[in-house]
Amino acid sequence: MTYENPLAYVLGLEGMALMRSFTGEHDRAFVEARIAEIRRLLDDPALADAAVDVVRVDTVEGYRIWSRTYDDPNSAFSYDEPIIEEIVGTLPVGLALDAACGTGRFAAALAGRGHQIIGVDSSPDMLARARERVPEGDFRLGRARPWRASQDPPSRPGRDGGPDRRTPTAGRRARRRGSAGPRAGGVRRCSRWSPPCRSAPRPAATP
Repeated sequence: MTYENPLAYVLGLEGMALMRSFTGEHDRAFVEARIAEIRRLLDDPALADAAVDVVRVDTVEGYRIWSRTYDDPNSAFSYDEPIIEEIVGTLPVGLALDAACGTGRFAAALAGRGHQIIGVDSSPDMLARARERVPEGDFRLGRARPWRASQDPPSRPGRDGGPDRRTPTAGRRARRRGSAGPRAGGVRRCSRWSPPCRSAPRPAATP
């Protein structure tokens, strides 16, 4: 059980700023502004009872809970969606791997431009919502893990999360060709708002 108090968090940030001021990084006006801000925070009724006890859970359970409201209005979406839309708009149509696809927000953007979608995520509940959003997509249960082109490529995850060895990966083909990426038209996308994703199995990248 963890006790999380937003007021304690912001006061801690203020404290770090004041410590830097103490070493000469900021002037008197900055220090006085921080102290005044601390007083306002202490008097803010919205922060007075904002603390909660938090039970730590693994990512699968956490996203099971979050999946119910994940696509509700979220200010973070206004930051990443325009960037993704701009990137996606320049890509040739082909096979797209959406690693850590979540509820399929970016998969929907890709599918809307004619891409064939393979989505991979460790959360069955997030995948269920992705399948509702992009019915034509191929969404699979799995986990992203580091992989180098010099190593034997991991097999593609099957729909149940187990291995699917029916189709060679683009990585295996790339090794035969002496390159390290998918063919033209292949797209890989790792969401910064999803659980950490450093690399992922690459699909056969035939448009």
